[in-house]
Amino acid sequence: MKCLKEPLARLANKQDKCTGAFFEGRFKSIAILDEESLVSVCAYIDLNPVAAGVAETPEASEQNSIKARVEHVVANGRAKDLQAAELGSVAATRVSGGLEDEL
Repeated sequence: MKCLKEPLARLANKQDKCTGAFFEGRFKSIAILDEESLVSVCAYIDLNPVAAGVAETPEASEQNSIKARVEHVVANGRAKDLQAAELGSVAATRVSGGLEDEL
């Protein structure tokens, strides 16, 4: 992680014309150890523009990939399957399988 974080921190400090630790406070790295953690982090990232007031819905944001994922599903005629996935039921999970295939 040090090899990944150090160049990024140096670049950010150079752009911001500052010095000091970059990955502290609100900037941190965490280990994503299982699929549940990955889903949580992805949801956080997709919802961040909404929480910040930059976009009304996640798919309206240009800053994350959910817009492209939703457009892909719609382009493949599976918008109803995506709506079924919103219900969160087992049946909806089966119907929504493969929505992002070949994205």
